[in-house]
Amino acid sequence: MTDVILLLLVITFYLILAVLLVPFTAHEKGRNPFFWAFIAVVCTPLMAILALAALRDLGNRDEDA
Repeated sequence: MTDVILLLLVITFYLILAVLLVPFTAHEKGRNPFFWAFIAVVCTPLMAILALAALRDLGNRDEDA
């Protein structure tokens, strides 16, 4: 029973990362959040976050002017 609960907690954590954190980070960097959520579910949220970290920020450039 404890193994099942632990497995459910791990799956829940994985889905929270994939559905909330990765798209939020993608949006903040000016990327498509739906695409990055898909990448996070298909690959892993960690890989998606690392890929987003490696990409440059496409955010609004008007703030500097």
